[in-house]
Amino acid sequence: MADEAAVEFLRKYNLERLAECFAKVGANRDHFRYLRNNLVELMLILPVLDDRAKFVEAFDSEEASASDAIEAPSPSAPLTVRANLETICQMNDEGKKFWRQAQVKFGKPEREMLAPIITAYFYKIASGSINQQMFNEMFEIIRSQFPSETNKHIWYVGGNHPQGFLYESYRRLQTKAKQTGNKNQKKKKVANVLKHDARKTEANKTWHDLSEEEKDACSSAKLMLSTIPYNEIAEIFESWDASYPIRRFEIMSGNFKIEDYNVLNNFTKAHDLITKDFTRLHGKMSNIAAKIPVFVKKFNKIFHDYRKLIKDDTELCDEIIKTFSHDPPVNDHSIFLVFYTLPLLLRENFVYRGGKRMRPTLFMSRNAYMTIIPTEATLTETIETTRKKAQDRQTTVQPFIVAVGSIENIKKYFVVFDDLLLPCSRAIEAVDIHYKLHDVFNLLYAAECQTVLHFTQKFFYGQQYEEDSIRPHVEELISDILNP
Repeated sequence: MADEAAVEFLRKYNLERLAECFAKVGANRDHFRYLRNNLVELMLILPVLDDRAKFVEAFDSEEASASDAIEAPSPSAPLTVRANLETICQMNDEGKKFWRQAQVKFGKPEREMLAPIITAYFYKIASGSINQQMFNEMFEIIRSQFPSETNKHIWYVGGNHPQGFLYESYRRLQTKAKQTGNKNQKKKKVANVLKHDARKTEANKTWHDLSEEEKDACSSAKLMLSTIPYNEIAEIFESWDASYPIRRFEIMSGNFKIEDYNVLNNFTKAHDLITKDFTRLHGKMSNIAAKIPVFVKKFNKIFHDYRKLIKDDTELCDEIIKTFSHDPPVNDHSIFLVFYTLPLLLRENFVYRGGKRMRPTLFMSRNAYMTIIPTEATLTETIETTRKKAQDRQTTVQPFIVAVGSIENIKKYFVVFDDLLLPCSRAIEAVDIHYKLHDVFNLLYAAECQTVLHFTQKFFYGQQYEEDSIRPHVEELISDILNP
């Protein structure tokens, strides 16, 4: 949080939303004059032009109204801009070389040197997307430093066919980023293939090693699952086991359709079917219930250490304090609270949506994992809303948990995956099935909450793959739980 004087100033001009931006770089009210006079540094803190314009306007208004006001220097005064341009140039060897050379002469070779230097600086600030306003700002900095540069068209021409030194430098940066991104994406795809290569090979081998007679038996068992009455428990389990090779082959070859296994939507022991496949994949695994007590008991200390991350959710904080103030019981309510809070403790820093890099809000991170609805009557609407939002973001809906009730009293849980809706009576059951669905059906973790799934995978089930990119704060949380 920014200091009180800074917050008070920002609140006075309806700019309190910017307080966190200043706080991140340790800027307090005393720094505002410096930032007003050094717009490039201000740009680094407030990359959105409208935010900078409103801040400068507010600062100038405050200065003008004060009895001891000192007129703020013009943002385009040569001294100020010269200092700012020098700051940019001193960041790398090419910039330093240009700065030395520009003190002697400034012509076409120097223009060609300066364009990529200043463009790279703005490119970083704009997270790879420079707009026309920022090109104009770059030119103003250059022109103020070198008054003879009056022909803007040399540097930037907007419209449908942009041109100029600055735009050409920008395009080169975009091309380089795209090439790097393609290489990284290629590596990522290889890593994903390698991660599941052993499983895929095993599934293919298991299926192709079967005789035609055995394959027909698997297919028949799969069809039987659609015809067996749901009260015939033994027969359903038998057909589920018998159809495992074809189901596994379908999953790993990308041909699996959940509607072909409608038994999961109607059989009261659908959780057991999923667990059977999970156990068949991994053998006897660590039971999540074995580690829940130590997690719940340690949560009170963990919460106080991480409380600043969720301070804005006062309702959740109050309920945690009330529940964990003494020796907390390991019951459904306490288990629900720790898992409902997890996405806030293990927040994702950045995700990619539609080719753009963004930081999900705490609300987005938690809803991707678990959401609360007041009554079961709104369940269908909640699922449809989630699907609509995913469609708008050009992504898929990965499995998520819906808790029915209030934060003080959850009455029922559902795990949602595609058209599959699995009811659960307890939080631990919902968390367990939610994770196993990902593993059994070879599903990617939702980008907004993948750290929560990585934590669950590693801490509760003891699973880790060489290709996993486990975030440091996941390891830190595990260490906090295990250490005395």
